[in-house]
Amino acid sequence: MRLDLDCVRDILFCVEENTNLRKRCFFVDSGLVEAAHFCGNDVDIPPYQSSLLNKYENDILIYHVHYCLSADLIVGMEDSDEYQIWIADLSPKGHEFLSNIRANSNWEETKKIGSKVGAFGLNMAAKIAEGVATASIKQMLSLP
Repeated sequence: MRLDLDCVRDILFCVEENTNLRKRCFFVDSGLVEAAHFCGNDVDIPPYQSSLLNKYENDILIYHVHYCLSADLIVGMEDSDEYQIWIADLSPKGHEFLSNIRANSNWEETKKIGSKVGAFGLNMAAKIAEGVATASIKQMLSLP
């Protein structure tokens, strides 16, 4: 599956908004909801996920949630099972990446540079985003 960094960004925003010190969030593989119900598991898609499913197909969304876990952008929990992926919070790496791409202008500039360079995986996007954020700060402070 092709990596969609817009989807990754949306997942990070969702996790940030729906977790805190004592609150966890989860994502449901909607392709398995019927099987979960058949097996006696009461699994419902949370409202925050429904809004993401309006933008991304289930398989794409769940793939990218797993990608965020593998890339250490979010912290998973042992309560996860085949139907639900439980998330504790963003990782420090996830917080840093999201901080650099939070502003739409920074994100659009990051994507523009990445497409021009022809390299736009997560590591390169993070480096570009850091450079874009640093350039914005220098410009605001009138630094060379």
